[in-house]
Amino acid sequence: MIIIFQIAYQLILWLANRFIIKDRKLKNVFLMLSTIAIVFWGFQYGFEDFLSFNLIIILVCPAAAYLTYLISLFIVGTKFEKKNLIPFECFRYKGKLFRMFRNESLRNVVSSTYEELLYRWFLFNAISLLTKSVLLSGIITSVSFFAVHISKEKAIVQHIDILAFSILITVFFALTKNPLYCIMIHILRNQLVICQKYVYIKRENDRKLELFKIIRNRRQLNEQ
Repeated sequence: MIIIFQIAYQLILWLANRFIIKDRKLKNVFLMLSTIAIVFWGFQYGFEDFLSFNLIIILVCPAAAYLTYLISLFIVGTKFEKKNLIPFECFRYKGKLFRMFRNESLRNVVSSTYEELLYRWFLFNAISLLTKSVLLSGIITSVSFFAVHISKEKAIVQHIDILAFSILITVFFALTKNPLYCIMIHILRNQLVICQKYVYIKRENDRKLELFKIIRNRRQLNEQ
């Protein structure tokens, strides 16, 4: 009964945050309430999952994160070129672009950690306790994570990408049971996506700047 209440509580918070609450500060309050509920779940369910470490799995996590990133590039249709496969030049950016990149990277750490604790650690385990079915828990968790990220602003391929990632990381959690592994994969995968995004932004900015220089030079020639 308590588990059903906790699931309903998180669902109500999400529905209110998604469709009713518009104020950003109030949204943060609701997220805090959701986080508190996750902590409460931890005291009820136990924190043993966090204490089991496997060095081999830890070493596999970065490779798994990179693999999910490559799958994302393939699904979205991004070219497999050096700047996309190794998108780390963004760490050398300066000024406003770097500050935007840094802030989004920090938000990624917080949001990825929260989502893994909510969906993989809480929801997956809660459904497992209710249904005694790992398969049903995996399906509900994957679909729930996907549904939360549905947006009109996203293209169809982006939704397919999110669904694929949701399925893969849920399967990984079902096999390992430790949410820390999934948190690591989620953060690294999203960070790669963020890096690729800012590499593209920098490339487009440079292209616009070069075009502006060409136009300016032509104007100067015409004025002479």
